[in-house]
Amino acid sequence: MIDKLREQFEKWAGSRSMDLAYRNYPGVGQFYECPRTLLALESWQASRDSLVIELPVSFADGGDIPAYAVDRFQEAVKAAGVRTK
Repeated sequence: MIDKLREQFEKWAGSRSMDLAYRNYPGVGQFYECPRTLLALESWQASRDSLVIELPVSFADGGDIPAYAVDRFQEAVKAAGVRTK
């Protein structure tokens, strides 16, 4: 999921002409060279972390929605980089 979030971020940041060049820091990993881009990524991640969707309850668990529908919904939500309950 992290790759999906980074892909979405880079698409958004690229559309705003942000510098997406990486620098590899030994023992730490890869980060954006531009501090503004790094700050934007941290903000982007925080906005996604704060978003959590509570899924409906399926028939099997006493709800009113088929389990396959809940599963498909959960897959779509997670593919968008959003957490679920």
